[in-house]
Amino acid sequence: MAASDPAESRQELERRIEERTRELRQSEETFRALSTGRQRAEEALSINVQRLNGQKEAFQAAVDGAPLQRSLRILARMVTEETAGAARTAFYIANRDVAWLHPIPGAGDMPESYTKQVDRFPIGHESLACGLATAAARPILTRDVFEEPRWKPWVHLAKEFTFRGCWSFPIETRDRRPIGTFAMYFREPREAPPQDLALAEAVTQAAAIIISRHTEVEERSRAEQALRDSEEKYRSLFTLMDDGFVLCDIIVDDDDQPVDIRYVDANPAAVRMMGAELVGKTTRELDLKFEPHWFEIFGRVAKTGVGERHELTATPLNAVYNVYVFTTGAPDQHRVAAIYQDVTDHKRADERRLLLMRELNHRVKNTLATVQSIANQTLRGTADPAQFVEKFQARLQALSRAHTLLMRRSWESTDVVDLVRDQLALDGDNERFSIIGPRAFLTPQSAVALALVLHELGTNAHKYGSLSSPAGRVRVQWTTTKADPVLDLQWTESGGPTVHMPERRGFGTALIEKSLSGVGGSARIRFETSGLRCSIRLPLAADGRIADSPSEEN
Repeated sequence: MAASDPAESRQELERRIEERTRELRQSEETFRALSTGRQRAEEALSINVQRLNGQKEAFQAAVDGAPLQRSLRILARMVTEETAGAARTAFYIANRDVAWLHPIPGAGDMPESYTKQVDRFPIGHESLACGLATAAARPILTRDVFEEPRWKPWVHLAKEFTFRGCWSFPIETRDRRPIGTFAMYFREPREAPPQDLALAEAVTQAAAIIISRHTEVEERSRAEQALRDSEEKYRSLFTLMDDGFVLCDIIVDDDDQPVDIRYVDANPAAVRMMGAELVGKTTRELDLKFEPHWFEIFGRVAKTGVGERHELTATPLNAVYNVYVFTTGAPDQHRVAAIYQDVTDHKRADERRLLLMRELNHRVKNTLATVQSIANQTLRGTADPAQFVEKFQARLQALSRAHTLLMRRSWESTDVVDLVRDQLALDGDNERFSIIGPRAFLTPQSAVALALVLHELGTNAHKYGSLSSPAGRVRVQWTTTKADPVLDLQWTESGGPTVHMPERRGFGTALIEKSLSGVGGSARIRFETSGLRCSIRLPLAADGRIADSPSEEN
């Protein structure tokens, strides 16, 4: 066996030592790399834990009902702590139309004097910062606002509030609907490292959940308040309306035919109309024997679902209603509502108006017949046209005055006292007339006839009778009796020229007799030496005599 070379052995040993040294150095570098990675992982884990704790705290505040700015303020504090105070923050919320942004006071670090100046900041692709971030749905990272042309109109704010860097991040719901933005402001120009972008993402994700929940709560609160307001208005209208309103369940038999009505609700007007408390009761329990048409209509509307309007009589209530019936609730409930207006007075007024129209038509015909009769009789008794006109106009005026008196009492009747005074043109102090008699009321026909008779008697007295002499007097006296509703009136003249029986029957006498006979009355004229006397009998109105004791007016 050959002996080994000492030089070769030494070289081999040195080579092995060198290799071992390299291995040790590699192991040391690997150890150092592992140690650094572990430290970074621990730091990243710590940051993530802090972010998660911040998000959890903000979520819990929102769940507990804290104001929106308080929950977001927790997220803002998380940013301040992680950036060691380098970043100031602000949160903005978009309006419903996503047209502008409104700062949330107290949610971030920027002073209120700043947020007031950017209130209603426009959203759009021509905007900048938060407005552009919302429209573009991506972060807008401005390293230095003094270097960004879009910021030129707003640089004065950057100077006033001492910031250079401005980062804006959109806040969106899970379905990518924009609801606001989150902004970070830096005093010096600043690039956005991955760690800061991750921080902003954590903040905007949490803010999206908190703002969405807040918006939903507010909208639900507004809807509930609107519902309460609507119910209050409905209840107020329900209570104060003059028309009756009822909510009814229709009770049907085995053949699905309506047999009764149960009142579920009713307003005070309906209770007043029915004269009883309705809720929970049926028409049978209330003993309201309504006509069959009520059950037929209510049942038909409940079955078909088609509303109907009718004018219905309610004999038990002695009333007529204008009723609108319509369905409400589920189809199988057989529930209807009804609004009804009491038109009883209107119906009676219509009937009375129709009666009056017929009566007016009848009276107009009678008046025309009377005018025609006056014209014919005046024409026969007067040869001179001028005298005809004079007499005809005077008689029409007498007729007109009688109509005026009747109008005051709706053409029902007129008082004898008023009629006599009016036709004789008495003013209360005429001593040439004596009027004696109780108050009594004549029918319209009797009043017109008496007016024409008094006019003829008065005209004759002035021209030919007692009133043609200064000492002449006229006495008008009448009586009535309970057993016989008739007026007995005496016209007596005295103190005038001596009266002689006329050789022929005059026109005035004929007019008087004909006027009274046409209404069931009569007249008797006597030409006594002391003066003319006329006895008149006329029917009174129903219950027309209202006084037994005479009253005298001179």
